[in-house]
Amino acid sequence: MYLVPQNGTVPGDVQVSVANSRIAGTLTGATLLPFRIYENSGDGFYEGTGLCTLIFTDGAWQQTGGAWD
Repeated sequence: MYLVPQNGTVPGDVQVSVANSRIAGTLTGATLLPFRIYENSGDGFYEGTGLCTLIFTDGAWQQTGGAWD
């Protein structure tokens, strides 16, 4: 699944609830911020590239791009 913003989208306002997500090897339900990236050194978020890819494998959604809240 590919998530891309429409024209006029405010990237920081988009949140997607994902049931059966896998984060760092743990199966959970979580909120995905598809157009944001978590910055470890600054301990905050910044706007990403505008593309988030999700794939369903081993019974859970995993993502590239975006960040889990």
